[in-house]
Amino acid sequence: MGELWRGRYLEGLRSFRSQGVRVLIDGREEPEGDWGRLFQVSDDGGFYMADFIAAPEGPLKEIRFDKVHVRDFREEL
Repeated sequence: MGELWRGRYLEGLRSFRSQGVRVLIDGREEPEGDWGRLFQVSDDGGFYMADFIAAPEGPLKEIRFDKVHVRDFREEL
């Protein structure tokens, strides 16, 4: 993933935050300087995935990033 794409993605998160949308990583509001870890893949293959949470009235309320792990189901076959 190129630096230009990362920069645009982070700018989009800043834009949402400036409009009052909370940006959460692992359940916490982290400093903007820590947002770069959203692009990292851990040694065990884990990566961050976003969930977009709307308020009951409809507008976007939060963007939640949680680390997910993909298991190779072929091993079970």
